[in-house]
Amino acid sequence: ISLVLNEEAYAGLGKILQTLGTLQLDRSRLQAVDARVRAEPGMDGKDLPALQLELPTVPLSVRVFPGDLDDIVANLLRNAYGAITTGGRVGLAVAEAVDPITGIAAVELRVRDTAPGEFTDATLHGQEIGRGLGLTTDLVARHDGTVHVQPEPGWSKAIGVSLRKGIGRA
Repeated sequence: ISLVLNEEAYAGLGKILQTLGTLQLDRSRLQAVDARVRAEPGMDGKDLPALQLELPTVPLSVRVFPGDLDDIVANLLRNAYGAITTGGRVGLAVAEAVDPITGIAAVELRVRDTAPGEFTDATLHGQEIGRGLGLTTDLVARHDGTVHVQPEPGWSKAIGVSLRKGIGRA
């Protein structure tokens, strides 16, 4: 009886944790993170462009803790804003995706900019990345996600973050 009760308790606890670790990725959350980054001392005096947000019509549910998601997005925006020059653009796109290897439903976040220079997967996974991007890759990995460079027309750089699509709170 004890074994059965423990298995049921662990299964129930797992469902609770999964629900607590699932949030809706919507415009207000992303705008709040953007505002936080803009207010940081390192951004003082920079002429930052408006963030170009591309979101699906219905907010997507993603499996990640709120603080971790905010840190992931903030680090990517911080890098993009820090790299652009006057007249540059920064964008953030969110879309539903399917991992091509595992077939698992995912949410894809792409932070893009028009900063000069080249950024590749080799750069991303090499020793040239800064502390913020290193922390971001660690946070994403903790949630079974991936970080990759994803070139896009009209943008010089685009970093994609794939996280598992959430269930239960969408």
